[in-house]
Amino acid sequence: MGEDAGADLRATSVHKMGSGLEQSSVFHLYGYALTLAGRLRDRITRIDGLHVHGRTDFCGPGMASDLDPLQIIIDISACHVTGHRAADWLRRHHRINLYFCDHRCIRAQLTHADGDHTADSLLAVLTDFAAHAPNCAPDSPCTSPDLPNSGWSRRHCLGTRSSDGLSKSAGNGPREVLPPRTADVLRYLRTGVEAGMVVPDAVDTDVTSIRVLREEG
Repeated sequence: MGEDAGADLRATSVHKMGSGLEQSSVFHLYGYALTLAGRLRDRITRIDGLHVHGRTDFCGPGMASDLDPLQIIIDISACHVTGHRAADWLRRHHRINLYFCDHRCIRAQLTHADGDHTADSLLAVLTDFAAHAPNCAPDSPCTSPDLPNSGWSRRHCLGTRSSDGLSKSAGNGPREVLPPRTADVLRYLRTGVEAGMVVPDAVDTDVTSIRVLREEG
């Protein structure tokens, strides 16, 4: 960080980061925001069924070197609800739009504009969600695969393509921007869609068929 190197002041672009949707920058006076984030993390962790990820979850050998403390990443798998279903519930019942969600996590982002009022509001809606989680569980769980190296190459972009049904596409090279084709990944995509996940880069967003690479000759 610039301050650690002896700088008196540091400015950073915040384009697409919460409070900066267009070209904008901020001067860093984030001491309060970091204190607020630490306090909020501790309070959310005390809610039954919610685990707030920290450095021990993401940082270490072979993983990230550090974690942005303003990103509040919450594992809700103990509630037996997907992040997609949780995001829908929070939007419908509290008009809260989360920064991100997936099959097991939801994420909120604090900024320099947040304070005790917004932090208390987030804590209140998460407490309410945890209490109502048994009533918004999906009919079927979303499975999570280990993702192998995709081996994406120029030929995957330019090669001959065809559309296969889901069961036939396993093992074939991808011909669109989707994860590697293994049976586990395909199962994850389908169960994810059924649980409310959006797959925006797929040609078929219901993921009933996938474009695959066909070797010529």
